[in-house]
Amino acid sequence: MSELLPIIAMIWLVMGALGAFVALQKGRSPIEGLMMGFLFGPFGVLITALLPTTPTGDKQGQADSGIIRQSKARSLKDRRQIAYFEAALIAVNF
Repeated sequence: MSELLPIIAMIWLVMGALGAFVALQKGRSPIEGLMMGFLFGPFGVLITALLPTTPTGDKQGQADSGIIRQSKARSLKDRRQIAYFEAALIAVNF
């Protein structure tokens, strides 16, 4: 039994990686595919492959995702500026 453990672990890892790859190719979250493949093995990979493709292939979806990325970047920049301001206030108070 102990000699089968590394083989089973390797199969779990391969199925998880394959599930993540399939999910990424279908425009879905690779974490979703990883979990499906890891937990359910070949059946999880098959389920991931049969799930519908997300509609990011059209031009409208690409434009929307670009806008979302820009707004996230802007909010990240704002959060950094707020963090610097808060750090400066804390330094002044000491």
